[in-house]
Amino acid sequence: MNSYHIVIDTNVIVAALRSQNGASFRLVQMLYREDIVLHLSTPLLYEYEEQLYSKTSTATHDINTFLSNLYSLAVKHKIYYAVRPITRDVDDDMIADIAFAAQANYVISYNKSDLEPIHNEYGIPIITPKEFLDILGEIL
Repeated sequence: MNSYHIVIDTNVIVAALRSQNGASFRLVQMLYREDIVLHLSTPLLYEYEEQLYSKTSTATHDINTFLSNLYSLAVKHKIYYAVRPITRDVDDDMIADIAFAAQANYVISYNKSDLEPIHNEYGIPIITPKEFLDILGEIL
C-alpha cells in the first residue's frame, strides 16, 4: 500500500472547521487512514491554534480537542535545518521546513501560488484538498 506523506497549510485546517461540506473537512476526516501520514511541528500546531481561534467561531474546547487529536495522529518534526527564506511569508517558510524535513509527497493548501517556491526548490507538489481527494479516488 502506498503511503501519502502530507503537510497541511493552515488555511485548509481553518476551512475544515468552518464548514463540514467541503474538501478540507473530508481531508481532515481521512487523516485516520493508515495510508495518509500527516507531518507537523509544534510551531505549525500553534499557528493552527492561533488561526482557528481568530478565524472560526468554534468553541475553545472543540478547538483544543481537535488539535490534540491532530497532534496524536501526526509525525512530529523538530526542525534542525531551516530552509528559509524560500517564500515571501515566514509562516509559509514553516511549511517549507516541515515539507523538506518530512520529504513530503504533497503540501496541501489553497494558497498554491505563495507556496510554489517549495515545489520549484524541492519538487514537492502543492495541491488543493480537492486535488488530493481526487488522487485518492475519493468523491465529494
